[in-house]
Amino acid sequence: MADSVPNNLPLQLSSFIGREREIAEVKQLLTSARLVTLTGAGGCGKTRLALKIGGDVASQRLYDHGMWLVALASLADPALVPQQVATALEVREQTNQPLLTTLTNFLRDKHLLLILDNCEHLIEPCAQLVEALLQACPNFSVLATSRERLNVDGEQVYLVPSLAIPNPKNQIPTAELAQNESVRLFVARAQAAQANFELTEKNATAIVHMCQRLDGIPLAIELAAARVPSMSVEQIAAHLDMSLDLLSGGKRTSLPRQQTMRFALDWSYALLSEPERALFRRLSVFAGGWTLEAEAVTSEPSTVNGERSPLFTVHRLPFTDLLSQLVNKSLVVAESRQGETRYRMLEPTRQYANEKLEESGESASMCNNHLGFFRQWAELAERQFKGPDQPEWANRLETELDNIRAALYWARAGGQIDEGVQLAIALMYYWDTGGYQREVRDKLETFLTHPDLAQRTATRAKALIGAGWLAGEQGDVILGNVRLVESVTFWREWSDKRWLAFALRTLGFNLHAQLHDWRDAQQILEESAALSREIEDKWGLAMALRYLGNMPDLDYARRCLEESLTLFRDLRGPWGISAALTGLGRVCIQQGQYAESNAYLKEALALRRTAKDKAFIGYVLKMLGDIAMFQGNWAEARLFFEESIQRRHEIGDTWTPTPLHRLGQIALREGDLTKGIRLSIESLALNRKTNDIAGMSASLAALAAIAMTLGNTLEAVRLFGAIESLFEKISSVIHSYDSKQYEQNVSIARSKLSSAAFEKAWAEGRALTLKEAIALAEQLAADEHSAITPTPPQTGFPAGLTAREVEVLQWLAKGLSDAEIAVQLVISPRTVNGHLRSIYSKLDVTSRTAAIRVALDLKLL
Repeated sequence: MADSVPNNLPLQLSSFIGREREIAEVKQLLTSARLVTLTGAGGCGKTRLALKIGGDVASQRLYDHGMWLVALASLADPALVPQQVATALEVREQTNQPLLTTLTNFLRDKHLLLILDNCEHLIEPCAQLVEALLQACPNFSVLATSRERLNVDGEQVYLVPSLAIPNPKNQIPTAELAQNESVRLFVARAQAAQANFELTEKNATAIVHMCQRLDGIPLAIELAAARVPSMSVEQIAAHLDMSLDLLSGGKRTSLPRQQTMRFALDWSYALLSEPERALFRRLSVFAGGWTLEAEAVTSEPSTVNGERSPLFTVHRLPFTDLLSQLVNKSLVVAESRQGETRYRMLEPTRQYANEKLEESGESASMCNNHLGFFRQWAELAERQFKGPDQPEWANRLETELDNIRAALYWARAGGQIDEGVQLAIALMYYWDTGGYQREVRDKLETFLTHPDLAQRTATRAKALIGAGWLAGEQGDVILGNVRLVESVTFWREWSDKRWLAFALRTLGFNLHAQLHDWRDAQQILEESAALSREIEDKWGLAMALRYLGNMPDLDYARRCLEESLTLFRDLRGPWGISAALTGLGRVCIQQGQYAESNAYLKEALALRRTAKDKAFIGYVLKMLGDIAMFQGNWAEARLFFEESIQRRHEIGDTWTPTPLHRLGQIALREGDLTKGIRLSIESLALNRKTNDIAGMSASLAALAAIAMTLGNTLEAVRLFGAIESLFEKISSVIHSYDSKQYEQNVSIARSKLSSAAFEKAWAEGRALTLKEAIALAEQLAADEHSAITPTPPQTGFPAGLTAREVEVLQWLAKGLSDAEIAVQLVISPRTVNGHLRSIYSKLDVTSRTAAIRVALDLKLL
């Protein structure tokens, strides 16, 4: 702390971490406003920020008469605020003169900054004193810290945010992670507690989780770091999910409210009125924030003229007034998003409020309110999802996702099974398009194990549809069909045509998409379509026709899709329109009408981007790549396939067998047999996970072509024979382009062998089971890879780098991000990140720039 001007600022014994932007912004405010109030939740670092700014302006001599700290936290008597200020300024009281007059006379000609710290419990006397002094003393300025504004004329309020936290969804190299504000603070305080502590690849994930769980609140992070000598980082992170009590152990010299997060929050809670406390507790049921329309969740039924009223009337104070008071006291954060105000609590604050809710005995009723509200909201979202407002509702669903998850959890924990199933089923299309299949399937399967669903009930039948649908989407075809057949049986017995049509079209889609049983699928889907026509369910009919667009009779499929498109256009929902367009694009590809297909798919892609349909954007890109490839536009095709893989990876979906297979074909065309083998094997492995016979056939055909190219014609023919028997099972599922390539390769193989040798190998291949054919292909791939991969020199690369690490370095030097490198190398961003960590370790560097510099010195680039 600088001592170049008079001050009483305490010397800070620990380093100040981050806040560069906040420091600059507050300093700028002090140049134009004479009262700046730093507001924010308890523990967000208001005091420390004020002291840091005070120290900076002291060293810069911005106030001739210095900076003076007035600490109010331990002061309980409002009448003593002027006395506390006088003591800090070393101003003596004058006989027969009010202290305010004495202070005014002292400050009248002083160019001085007063730091008034922790005003919230003395807000009125602080406001009155500051206003009087500012009016009388023209060169006097105040920097206040408070959980609510002083509300004085000319006051400039600055909300102190939490520290920046790393995004847990991104794989960030350890060297870059170390620059994050929250991580820097945790590491610095952990090292103060245990000198040999360091951020490592092993503990990085736990530290990221911890900083996120603590919402970047500095006090909470410091208290967590204080546990390092007695607990591992992983243990601290795990315990944070369970209790606030872990956040204790602050400095003995700190005020009690600063020693633990609980005491800090107790301090704030004690200052609330009883109505404010009631609302504060009840708002803790929201897991991801809320808007004003969620008022009903916190309601307690009141009596009006002898009848129960749903209005929230804690002590007859309106909800909005109480909410505003909690915002003013920094217990609730208000944020403006696209013209709408959304409210939330920082996570430690919410945990504390939730404990108070448990203590009040209101927890179950509030959780039931929360579940009921979001169940009704989800049913509204389901209707909106089918119309023109689908993109807006997709965004709203993303925003409310944590609340929906919390409601589903409570439905199971609280035994509200019917409500939980209704909520989950209402959002089925959202779960599917948003990439949440595994998560929601697990929830539905858990519901199905509950005793309430052991009987033949409508709720069980609905849960079966959802669980069966999502099981099929994940390749668990057998269980999916069992679930769906049971549901169909129920709805048939009950003669519920709407739900029967829903169950039938889901079963029909599953049969065709996963088992390629198009004959049974067509019959079931046609029954679903007929039922939907009968009850005039336009959406259900459009969906059934869309699924019928997958049938192998391309003219029939096209007629179904054209009618589906007409219906979806009438409904004006971008999701449905894009689904029908995608189907038409696929059929046109199969019919060789590439220009028409391209037009359908380009429109579908634009709509899917608008509709936030994350799961299917990659699928449409793959088909656009097919068109480019079939027309000989190889460079354009590669771009489409690479973006397709990237888009799937962005939602955590690594199921990209077809784009990998296509990239493998491009690699083979360009003579890169090593890459072609690797991609074909990866594609085969992914298709095996979902038992996709068509996909496996395509991968096997590629490996057979490679074997033939390298002279292993006999084994290639065996594979071709095995593929032929698979083709007979799925017939027209294979695209004509692939069939043509297959036939050309078979013809070339036939010309290289005698008729007897060819027929013998062909017959042996046809006799192979699918499992045996795959084993043969994998063995051939291994042999072929060995044949074309030169043995690396004994010396290897400098610093122990591998060939792949050098390859990553070369792309790094071109300025590509992790995700872009992943696309180039056809690996996941997580794998790229792992290579980078290894590179940094071997080169003894901590940044990309340094790694590139060393690589240049080693002549690797």
